[in-house]
Parts: sequence; structure tokens; C-alpha cells
Amino acid sequence: MNAFTGFFGDFKNILIVLLLLFSGATLFNLYFKNNEIQELNLSLAISKTQFFKCDETLKKQNAAIKNMELKRPFEPPDTGKIEKIYVKDKTCESELKAYKRLFDE
Repeated sequence: MNAFTGFFGDFKNILIVLLLLFSGATLFNLYFKNNEIQELNLSLAISKTQFFKCDETLKKQNAAIKNMELKRPFEPPDTGKIEKIYVKDKTCESELKAYKRLFDE
């Protein structure tokens, strides 16, 4: 009976030690996971702040672009005058005269 009790007494002590080691490892892991969660929460808060800054900047840029849009529709200039250019021949002087007539010089 003494050997039987001694074996289970030792087994009980081994289980207690293993339980304590497992509990310590779990607490150790939990501590570092909490630390990691805090770091990730801080990183998330910083990222959100940067996102909102970028979002506000983008809204300002979009508003500025909208203000820069033309208020009236674009109408191309009259090209009828350009289509009626008459160049006598390909000499520089005749081309210059044609362009001067075009620009009313």
C-alpha cells in the first residue's frame, strides 16, 4: 500500500507541476498577446487619423477641381477664316502674306 500511495503522490505532484507550468505559459502568452493587441490598436488609431486627413485633403481637392470647371460650355473659335487661306505658291513671301492676312496684320 505504501508503494501504491507513493506512486500516486508523485503522480499528483507531477500533475500539479505540469498544471503550474501550463498556467504560467498561458499567462505569459496572454501578457504578450495583450501587449500585441495594444500595439495594434495604437497602429489602427494612427492609421485612422491618417486616413481621415487624406480624406479631408481629397475632399478639398475635389471641391477645388469642381470650382475650376468651366461655367459655360466651351465653344470652339470660328474656323471659317482659317479654311479660306489662299497661298499663291510655296515661297516664303507668299506664305507670309497669307498668314499676315489671316491674323489681320
